[in-house]
Amino acid sequence: MDTISNLENLESLSLNFAGCSKIKSFSLDLSRCQMLSDVSINLSWLSDLTDCGVEKLQGSLSRIAGLVRVNLDFRCCESLRNLNFDFTSSLTSLAVLEINLMRIEVSKYTIQGLFKMVSNLLKLKRLSICLDGCVNVKSAGVDLTKSASYLQELNLSFLRCVKLRYRGMTKLCRTLRLLNASSRVTLNLSECPLTLPTKRRLMVIFKKREEWSIMTQS
Repeated sequence: MDTISNLENLESLSLNFAGCSKIKSFSLDLSRCQMLSDVSINLSWLSDLTDCGVEKLQGSLSRIAGLVRVNLDFRCCESLRNLNFDFTSSLTSLAVLEINLMRIEVSKYTIQGLFKMVSNLLKLKRLSICLDGCVNVKSAGVDLTKSASYLQELNLSFLRCVKLRYRGMTKLCRTLRLLNASSRVTLNLSECPLTLPTKRRLMVIFKKREEWSIMTQS
């Protein structure tokens, strides 16, 4: 980790530690890697990985200016609760963001912070967020107003998010209407508590888009 942290001219980084069950801390500091534009880190299935174990990684990503693509995979990291997704230094450059939090009991503050951060990205072209089985997720209210004209692909999955509320769905519908018809959208709301009026509103939006796909199976 120290070797990577000192690579000041590093432009692209891809690490895969999926299933390395003995890892409890991932203390990677990328603060000195200011040339980084592409970051892909897979820490899925690390059941003992703790919040403090990824603090340094998340904090250093917030200080890198000019990130273009970020892929963070934390799926099934069962010990994680409070994550901080902050790309303040890359608001005008980040074009591709992929976050996977499948089957993690993340706090509502983690989700609120993630959605707020996404809403401030100005030139986002591709967004993929997986929250499958995250039982504490209460809102699907992603606001993409600022990047709607740039967005080409949107993938949102809320499979079995059993606490989703109506208010967030209203914001999501408003966001979907802003997207270009030529964009590609996949939305998974299967096994979520959707009201009949909400389902109808979503179906009306998706019916008009050939490249859009929605799943709402109960």
